[in-house]
Amino acid sequence: IIIIIIAITIISSNDTIIVVIVVIIFPGFDRYSSLGETVTLPCAGFQKYENSFIYWTFSQRSETASELASGGKITVKQPERAARLEVLPDSSLRIHHLHTEDAGQYECQQYVNGNYHTGGTPVVLNLLTSKCGLDRYASLGETVTLPCAGFQEYENSFIYWIFSQRSETFFELALDGKITVKQPERAARLEVLPDSSLRIHHLHTEDAGQYECQQYVNGRLYKGGTPVVLTLLTSKFTADPGRDLKRGTALALQCTLVCNGGIADCSSAPDNVKLTWVDDEGTALQGDRFKITPYRTHSTLSLELQKSDHNRRWRCNLTEEGEVKASYSYTTTLTGIIHIIALY
Repeated sequence: IIIIIIAITIISSNDTIIVVIVVIIFPGFDRYSSLGETVTLPCAGFQKYENSFIYWTFSQRSETASELASGGKITVKQPERAARLEVLPDSSLRIHHLHTEDAGQYECQQYVNGNYHTGGTPVVLNLLTSKCGLDRYASLGETVTLPCAGFQEYENSFIYWIFSQRSETFFELALDGKITVKQPERAARLEVLPDSSLRIHHLHTEDAGQYECQQYVNGRLYKGGTPVVLTLLTSKFTADPGRDLKRGTALALQCTLVCNGGIADCSSAPDNVKLTWVDDEGTALQGDRFKITPYRTHSTLSLELQKSDHNRRWRCNLTEEGEVKASYSYTTTLTGIIHIIALY
């Protein structure tokens, strides 16, 4: 609360009058949270009166405030948003699993016998939208195990695994050691281990995204597990002319990062992640016959096949600060190659 005192002196012919004006400013305070978290916004400064109720409003960018709750009941029209809001007995507002749309100014107000009273301090909610957590890399088709740590074992507690992409609403993967995701094909590839870590078999592009384990103890949610952002590496090839590979064929191999379930969603890939083409010994490909076009999220190797490239493996490594985190390879099998076998 900021109190400004202004003194005005008025001098008349008979008396000197000092008028004191007190200005009380109730500024809003900033609250910071992250996407997916739960936050409780306080409502204080009101006395309880008969025939009174609390009214929560929300606004963004100085727009007209919209009603969220009135008299302890959620009144917002969007069903999905309404399901995430809760008015507590002390009139504070709880928002579950924060979305980007939740960022803005919240204010609680009081109506007494139809008259409007302000007293609650406005809250400006700021959200951190970057996905911070443990970065994990793997290749399509591999098996990966995501850890769940930071929790103690309690009676009446269980672990809950969730998954999200592109900051969208999360959905449940596993609960209390059992796979609960609705898609049968995906459920068949998931496994919860005895230490509550999550194992994903035969990775698909849809598996790229953010994973998080949470703990419920006696019905209350506790966050302690570090979110894991899983990025996948895949590849494709094109040959000219045709599909048969032979000497003189122009071949293009591309390895690509897959984030959030799509190739086009890797713009936020860390700067220390690199894609490099290497031979079987792990040495970077060099020479005039190799044309490598590197980008932040994909890398293309172009070359003209030679006889010596028959049964040769081309490998793309994903490195983080120089350490190989994932790799994807392609073997060229040329047609029209004659093998000479010496008989003794």
